[in-house]
Amino acid sequence: MTDTILSASTEAALGQMIDITKEMILAIEAETNAIAVKSVSDLKGMSEHKQEHQKLYQKAAEEFMARLNEFTRRKNPRLKELQELNKELRASTTINLKFLDEIIEQA
Repeated sequence: MTDTILSASTEAALGQMIDITKEMILAIEAETNAIAVKSVSDLKGMSEHKQEHQKLYQKAAEEFMARLNEFTRRKNPRLKELQELNKELRASTTINLKFLDEIIEQA
């Protein structure tokens, strides 16, 4: 038996995916803020925090995609919420990577 992150219940799993995505956004934004204020000590902690969330998000996203038909079969307004959060996650990630690239160029 493999360890799964998402619940077997479609509704509960969707809620979990939304929560995990929100946490991932917060972790990325915290790291970006640490970069912006050049707080090296905060950056190390934020980067580790972000990496933990990345692993969780990646596993949950893989599980979600494997069950995508299950989630899209029914009309669920929370699915739209997840789609919007994923757009926000992409935007936050883009900004974060831009800041990281600038740090690398300055090193």
